[in-house]
Amino acid sequence: MPFGESERGPTLPPPNFSRLRLILAQLLDQLKMPPAAGKIVIYPRIRNFVRDVLAEGRRKNIAHLTLEADIGSMRERLAEHRRRSAEPVSITSYVAKSFACAIDEDKRMQAYRLGKSRLVLFDDVDLVFMIEREWESEPIPVFSIVRAAQRKATHEIHRELQMAKEAPLGTDGPMNALENWFKDVAGTAMVSSMGMFTSGASVGVPITPMTLSLCIGSIEKKLALLDGQVVYASPNASRRSCSTGAHCRRAPLSRTRLCRYQCA
Repeated sequence: MPFGESERGPTLPPPNFSRLRLILAQLLDQLKMPPAAGKIVIYPRIRNFVRDVLAEGRRKNIAHLTLEADIGSMRERLAEHRRRSAEPVSITSYVAKSFACAIDEDKRMQAYRLGKSRLVLFDDVDLVFMIEREWESEPIPVFSIVRAAQRKATHEIHRELQMAKEAPLGTDGPMNALENWFKDVAGTAMVSSMGMFTSGASVGVPITPMTLSLCIGSIEKKLALLDGQVVYASPNASRRSCSTGAHCRRAPLSRTRLCRYQCA
């Protein structure tokens, strides 16, 4: 060691006082600014559950299938049912019943993995519906499960959905947690409908952790052929079509099974 040098380590660089002064000036300017117009509200606690469901859905590999169906004859049957029984049945209930019967024919469409080498094939099709409810003065989406939908009539499904919109949260209606098992708390397949909130041609793509989900879009008028002529304005020739989307998890289902289900 040269004569006169100390055994001190490397010296630290001097503090940058100009940067500190700039930060302090910015903080003082923020304190002097008038507060922006607005208010602070409480974040609904039940939204944390919705966030957990969305986070789980983002982890899944989902195949999205969009299609369009002619519902002219279906609307006629529903109108005839209303005239005979004076009990209305929604299009959502009718499509959900058809959806449950299609799953019942091939229960692998609602299969869930059990470990790495097994699949669970449930006997019943429990459809979970997304409905809008008021919670702490805020509209939020919650779910309501229709058990064994494949064995229920269309008007029974419609009646359960109407009751779920009025039943208190946490009872036998929506947001009812039973046993600690996925089927009991979330059903086996999901149905959501956005037709009541939209107009024109539109279909949603939900973020879902379910193996199979169905999103019912909006209803619009379509062109049709009448005596070889393309017509639109005639009530007898115009058709109503409904845009829908089927969303399937790729892990439990093979590509061939997805294609067969789409064709059906």
